[in-house]
Amino acid sequence: SVFAQREIINVNVRGKRGNIVQTFPATEYDFEPQHIELLPSSGSCLHFQWCGSNTHNNGAPGGDGQTGDDGQGRGGSDRSNLCQMKQMDQSYPVPYDQMDELYTTDGTKVESFFDYVTCYHPFNPQVEVSAEDAQLILCTGGFYKGYEYMLRQCADITTYDNGENRGDCIVDEVLNNVSGAFRAGLICCLKDGLTNADFEEDKSFAFLSTRNNNFSNRSQKLKIVLSATPDSPLLW
Repeated sequence: SVFAQREIINVNVRGKRGNIVQTFPATEYDFEPQHIELLPSSGSCLHFQWCGSNTHNNGAPGGDGQTGDDGQGRGGSDRSNLCQMKQMDQSYPVPYDQMDELYTTDGTKVESFFDYVTCYHPFNPQVEVSAEDAQLILCTGGFYKGYEYMLRQCADITTYDNGENRGDCIVDEVLNNVSGAFRAGLICCLKDGLTNADFEEDKSFAFLSTRNNNFSNRSQKLKIVLSATPDSPLLW
């Protein structure tokens, strides 16, 4: 098996729909863990997967918190996705096909996390998922199965409706027509041949969910660090 003898870390979503008062005593959406540090030579794998609801309306009585379900997209619905950013203090994703042209504010060249991992579908680990397809899958919460899939789905589409009525071709901006659950998910493992000596300086990669990204709701972000001296998971 591709995953034999490899550490697999689940990357999930915690929290629920609503602002900080409405979700109390729980939390707003966040990734769990939200900070990961990996030894480059470890071959460790990250299994990105999450689940969500279509009917979480948080009606009266609100329990310990207030009633209401402030958030983006259709009321009562949970949605998440995972897109790479330039750096953690920003709030918008970078186009995956322009990654090589981008720099952080301190002049560091932006690198794609997917240049350092090989991704697989959990139910078909013999087949590698390309870096392009992996980014498209994660950034649309599984709506697209890959680039060629997207082209086939959209080949005969000349017009489309808005929002969740867009069908199987165009993903909605706030993911209304995406499944609430990314159950099988995607597994991405550090590539064989990475050496710790090449990572004397840490390489950090920033991600966010584009839907749960609003002043009234916690910014749902994730940081992955490749380091020759990674912190213990107890410190994440």
